Amino acid sequence: MSRRTLVWLVLCAFLMALALRGEAWFNRAEALGLAQEQDAYRELRRLIDDRYVDEVDRKKLFYGALEGMASALDRHTVFWPPERYESEKSSTSGHFGGLGIEIVDDEEHGLTIVTPLADTPAFKAGLLPQDRILAIDGTSTENMDLADASRLLRGPPKSTVVLSIGREGVEQPVDFKVVRDIIKVQSVQEWGLLGAPEAFAARVPAEASKIGYVQLIQFQEESAADLDAAIRRMEAQGMQALILDLRQNPGGLLTSAIDVCDLFLADGKLVSTRARADRDGATEEEVFFARGEGTHPAYPLAVLIDGRSASASEIVAGCMKDRGRAVLVGEKSFGKGSVQTIVPVELGALGEGALKLTTGKYYTPSGESIDGKGIKPDYEEKFGDEELRGLLLGRRKRRLENNDPRRNGGEAPAVPALPPGAEAPAEKPFHDTQLEKAVTVLLEQMKPK
Repeated sequence: MSRRTLVWLVLCAFLMALALRGEAWFNRAEALGLAQEQDAYRELRRLIDDRYVDEVDRKKLFYGALEGMASALDRHTVFWPPERYESEKSSTSGHFGGLGIEIVDDEEHGLTIVTPLADTPAFKAGLLPQDRILAIDGTSTENMDLADASRLLRGPPKSTVVLSIGREGVEQPVDFKVVRDIIKVQSVQEWGLLGAPEAFAARVPAEASKIGYVQLIQFQEESAADLDAAIRRMEAQGMQALILDLRQNPGGLLTSAIDVCDLFLADGKLVSTRARADRDGATEEEVFFARGEGTHPAYPLAVLIDGRSASASEIVAGCMKDRGRAVLVGEKSFGKGSVQTIVPVELGALGEGALKLTTGKYYTPSGESIDGKGIKPDYEEKFGDEELRGLLLGRRKRRLENNDPRRNGGEAPAVPALPPGAEAPAEKPFHDTQLEKAVTVLLEQMKPK
């Protein structure tokens, strides 16, 4: 072995020993810092237990500590206790065992049914809008909050729950025995071809009869499949252009947004995400491309957005705009460009919670991050408070009418109760000018060239 080679071997061994020693020192320093943090937590917990003026709910205190640690990072990172985690899993999957009713806690009437969802156990059992739930399996709802009521109403499919119902015009409470089933929350709320003179609160010219409309309210596991099915039904009816309504859609699953984009693009980039690869700050990028299968025809497309269109909604809107596949109509979107990952956390005897942790940011096909900035529409059409109330009230009335068990029995649906602060707009009829603008833009694109 040459002297030069020997020197290099010794130098490499020395550098490796320094690296290992440095790593060991870093690990010891990190362990010491963590131990000091745990000591401080235990001391604070002891002081609260010993000296707080009232009896301490230790579980609530424990959850509060975890929630506080998560919230210190950013507003999208949160800790979910076990009950909240179960609820959120149902929300993202769109499925849960229950009755199929929307309920509110009305100040005057107590726990009240807003509407039974069509073709659910509650709908088939004959529960009606404005029915008051007086008791659940014999437990009074007088001082029960919505979260506790929802937990009692949900349960395994084929299990039974008895609701004691108070109904206007009926003197005595009536018991309804309802068998739970799997409830699917529909992310596609409204769809259909626009028909003159008015559809979905918009004034529609006769020549717009071949324009389809579909409203997507959130991005769940099956949202893309549900949207695909609605679009195919309209295509079978002769649809020649489409309006995708993402207004008031707060987002949902990244994978669902990618699948929705894939419905309209046969190839190319849809979105990319960048995350921290290690503690040194290096990043890694993941790029998602269209798969080319099941792509719908390239007919004119408009996407409606507003200030509540966020996250997954903005992924779709940004992709459609960057790729030139659609025009955006409405108002600037919310501006949430970060990606959250749900990490289960074992809590011993308390069950399983989860950490919803911000792990990256997403970028539109052009490489732009919209975090904190939002996406500007191609055609801006602003809504004031009155117009927004009109939009939400109109959607609510149509949903209640569609879900009301009495709609085919000749009896008019009950007038829906409005939540506080959501008073009906003035007598002047509401016209959805954002939807009307989208129709105008698409009609121009549909003219023969």
